[in-house]
Amino acid sequence: TASEMRWRLRKFVLVPQTVDFFVSDTFREMGGAPQLWSMAHAQPTEVRDSTFSLRLADWMFSRFNILAVSPQPGSHAGDQNYTLSGNYYNSIVVGKKSYVGSYAAQSSIDNAEGPRHKPDIVVAASNLTEASSWSVPTLVAAASAMLGLAYEEPLLAGATYVEAMKAIILAGAGKDHLCPESITETEGLCNALPSDAEQWPWSNSESAPLDPRYGVGLFNYRNSLDILTAGLSGDGDRAGEVGWDTRELSQGQSASYTFTVDSHHDSFSLALAWHRQITVQHGGGLSSELPDFKVELRDDAGTLVARSDDPGNNIEHIYLPEGLAVGEAYTITVTLKSAGEPTRYGMAWQTRDDELRNSPWYSE
Repeated sequence: TASEMRWRLRKFVLVPQTVDFFVSDTFREMGGAPQLWSMAHAQPTEVRDSTFSLRLADWMFSRFNILAVSPQPGSHAGDQNYTLSGNYYNSIVVGKKSYVGSYAAQSSIDNAEGPRHKPDIVVAASNLTEASSWSVPTLVAAASAMLGLAYEEPLLAGATYVEAMKAIILAGAGKDHLCPESITETEGLCNALPSDAEQWPWSNSESAPLDPRYGVGLFNYRNSLDILTAGLSGDGDRAGEVGWDTRELSQGQSASYTFTVDSHHDSFSLALAWHRQITVQHGGGLSSELPDFKVELRDDAGTLVARSDDPGNNIEHIYLPEGLAVGEAYTITVTLKSAGEPTRYGMAWQTRDDELRNSPWYSE
């Protein structure tokens, strides 16, 4: 639980010689590191040495390949986010989909290149409350189903990397079902249709790819499952119009994915995710580095269609509500601009139809 984690982070002084002891003590009840870590409470950061606690948790999530999910805090956080759960780099920070219940609080502790917009994604809570704590188990349950499939199906094995599954979850998010401020919600649903001017209460930019209030948008299980089951795409011209990949790059290296749009669709979504790198120092303590990726989408003539290049975050996102031209070829290029060592990324993309977007969970 979040409380246990907070207590254990205060208890240990971590040096390389004690890593095995730390692991066995922390994960002893389950016999090893979990595949998912659900932290449903936004712990305030009066905990001693919050920076060390955050770095240690991010180190654990990366070192043991844990898909961690934590909540964006509520209104008590104000514009500055003073919680452990809302400041991690290597977890998925979730918020509530409600305009009233979702808060645009920037990360404020131990940022590598300035504050980051949080949350990463919003989720319809399991009990329709206004608490993001209830959004965490909803996402964890869905992620558990997808991870279980990835572990069982050899063709999906690469999706067991946290970076890949995180990208699959983020790329599947929709921009529908987000109520504008002027529309009241009843039991988590808009009680009226937005006007044309209010249809998209979501926006981003090349250098700030996440919406301040909604992140990449509303989690959509069908979209993410569609991406996952499309299978691993290889570097080069063997990609499809829906797919994902995960691999390591060194500084200055790029990987490209060329695909042809075969069918009518209504929008295009892409997400790129990687970890902040945390190192256990021999003298004790932790050091960190944030690798810097960018992702570009170009048409067959080489013309830039879209780019995401946020120097201060470990998520990039491209969203084109008008979609791509049917019959045309496009190339996605991922570039590691700077990093001290090779870095794994996960990337996922999808051309999607309204029929699949109309419900986050199912169709009639």
